[in-house]
Amino acid sequence: MMYAPPEREKNPEERLFSMVLYIVAAIGAIAQYAESLGMNIAGCIVLAIAGFMVKMQRLTAADTIYASHVQWMSRTMSIGSRFLFPLAIAVMLYLIHAWTNIEAVKKAFEASENKDFGVIMNVVRGYITDNEHKIDLIITGSITPPIVWWVRRCWYGFARANKSEPIDYPDSFF
Repeated sequence: MMYAPPEREKNPEERLFSMVLYIVAAIGAIAQYAESLGMNIAGCIVLAIAGFMVKMQRLTAADTIYASHVQWMSRTMSIGSRFLFPLAIAVMLYLIHAWTNIEAVKKAFEASENKDFGVIMNVVRGYITDNEHKIDLIITGSITPPIVWWVRRCWYGFARANKSEPIDYPDSFF
């Protein structure tokens, strides 16, 4: 099926809104990759804004080719937020437990009759210092696949919106 080229687009506002939505959602996902907590929180806020944008576009894009973009982005956010990121966190926690010496921390807590917060923090700091490289590798390896998947979907949707084309299979995983 042939669609109008971008210069003859019937819904230029929807096209632009879709393209901005994809950019905002990709930035929000990439911000989750940052090491600082502030950037992670900013990424969550940006993704919340993208979710609001999807809701707004759902109202205005009905009966246009951009309804498929709304469905595509909604599905991206749903799969990413409800399945892939929680799965990545579960895998990350499992691997940290399996590949680092967290048992030493547990034993230190159990053996410590003194429940002083300073002692507990020293044990945790020692554990993190001893396993810092493993933990970094595990976190990077666990969170990268969902972010790559998310950004790829945003890129694909952006490219289709830029050409004024609908998403052919907006309910698909890939």
